Amino acid sequence: MIKEDNLAELCQETGAYLSDKLNTMSLKHPQLISNVRGKGTYLAFDCETVELRNSLVAALRQHGVNSGGCGAKTMRLRPTLYFE
Repeated sequence: MIKEDNLAELCQETGAYLSDKLNTMSLKHPQLISNVRGKGTYLAFDCETVELRNSLVAALRQHGVNSGGCGAKTMRLRPTLYFE
């Protein structure tokens, strides 16, 4: 399925797009997110507060995006390979 549906390429393209948008958001709203990092769609960034991070995790999960907290203020994005 990975080769047949070009999921590796899709993951790289979608990840680059998502990373670019998160970096743009971090420039506009550094008080909300910072330190965007990762590879493909497996990305992470830091939130200003634990409360903000937890509310983002909850909101994304309601929309089917697999995400989670890590450490004191980091948020990880772990969407499926079919995420576009």
